[in-house]
Amino acid sequence: MNLRSLDTLNVPQAWRRLLFRMRRFIDVPDRLPFEVMDRLSSHAPTLSSPHHLRPVTTVMASKGTGTVRPFVRLSPYDLLLYQALVDALADDIEAALGSREKVFAYRMGGVTDDDPFSGSPKWFDFIASVIAAMPETTRDEVCKAFANRLGACNASFDRNRFVEACKKP
Repeated sequence: MNLRSLDTLNVPQAWRRLLFRMRRFIDVPDRLPFEVMDRLSSHAPTLSSPHHLRPVTTVMASKGTGTVRPFVRLSPYDLLLYQALVDALADDIEAALGSREKVFAYRMGGVTDDDPFSGSPKWFDFIASVIAAMPETTRDEVCKAFANRLGACNASFDRNRFVEACKKP
């Protein structure tokens, strides 16, 4: 395919966002092609106007229950193009979605952020909003029970922020 709007895409920003995600959330075997590409391209891979989609690799992953599930590995170049296109269309995508108070999902942060989901509600925020909607008689007890469980299993959990969010009417 020929990319007619390649000059309007912020490829370096898209690459920083991909690397942020890869280095923070993805296992080493899946991250390796991105790390190699980052080092070989002097930290700034480029896309060309004639872009050829690479075949995906299907991988079977085992789960703790003993079952397996398929997933795919995309080419770093194809994923870079995808992220650059999403960044370029971010305002239109955001305008098409419902308000952040009504649609509780991952939302794109500012295009200048390396973390594409900065400012997006997290799972803890969802739980807090559910608890905040509970009757006041049970809200505090449920909030404290969740805070104890969440704090025990997640080092980045902010207990005070969670408890305050549970109090919002």
